[in-house]
Amino acid sequence: RTLAFIPGMYVITKPLHRFFTGYFTNHPEKAWRTIRLNGYKMKLNVSYRMAALVYWRGAHEWAPIYLLKNTLKSGMNFYDVGANMGEFTLFAANAVGQTGKVFSFEPMSEMYELLQHNIALNNFQNLVSLFNIALSDKNGEADLFAATEVNEVGSHEDGLHTLYGTKDRSTFLQKIQLEKLDEL
Repeated sequence: RTLAFIPGMYVITKPLHRFFTGYFTNHPEKAWRTIRLNGYKMKLNVSYRMAALVYWRGAHEWAPIYLLKNTLKSGMNFYDVGANMGEFTLFAANAVGQTGKVFSFEPMSEMYELLQHNIALNNFQNLVSLFNIALSDKNGEADLFAATEVNEVGSHEDGLHTLYGTKDRSTFLQKIQLEKLDEL
């Protein structure tokens, strides 16, 4: 797994990632991993695309991590809207420290439970305020839709759910709560 952090090795590890992601998709009971990353611990299901990228590359996207690393300071506040499993929430909580605060919003029940677990795993309960809602311009409820199929490496497209059903995102997941940020 750590080979991907060596420059140029991601290209070599990509076939391993593809193989193991397909394997874990077919054997979900073996897909759960707890890793140490950027000074915190994270439980993730490597059969899901974003989690697999975090597992194999250290981040599902490095650009936001670099931005957070160069921007967040002790004592700052951070809002993670659509927090998923908590990759940015955990990084921010670690960066802002005891004098800062992180506000984390995740409307999908399954991901919210994993987010709660990851916050507790790191003892960040006093640093992070969790909200099981989606932010919107109005209060109410909405349907959440997911991809109908798995992607090219055989994993689910977590993190790409939408309120607007489309041909490619037509699988109903659940009803979610919508709230205005300025009314919280």
